Amino acid sequence: MRIWEERLLKISERYEVLDVIHGKHGDEIRVAVQCKNCNKVRTIILRELAKEECCPNCKRLQHFEEKHAEFVEKMNVINPNVEILSKYQGLGKKVNCRCKIDGHEWSPFVSNLLKGNGCPKCKQVALSKIHTRDHDDFINQLREVN
Repeated sequence: MRIWEERLLKISERYEVLDVIHGKHGDEIRVAVQCKNCNKVRTIILRELAKEECCPNCKRLQHFEEKHAEFVEKMNVINPNVEILSKYQGLGKKVNCRCKIDGHEWSPFVSNLLKGNGCPKCKQVALSKIHTRDHDDFINQLREVN
């Protein structure tokens, strides 16, 4: 059994081999593989693939799963009235969320949520209450001016 055939056996636990592409001189063998976990298809040099511990795409997905859990935990502390609906994909990305108070859905940047920004509708209602006076207050304030 040749070395490249041994390497193919080694990776067959994690990947389905779709194609084997031999180089011109037989020294560099490329393989088209599909990850059995995430189904990502890619072409790579066989000796490099044999060195990998796991699929880079699976590793990236696992990283974002961990970050998502962290993000949801932080949001429960920062603003428990915001429900996260989509997956975390980074600070500079948008995430879908819903207000637990009025059910409003919007897509803010993750960084803005972590700064403490909440539901825009609830903010609008709160601001209108601050800037609105009842009739008696208006009359009293008018008397003070005139």
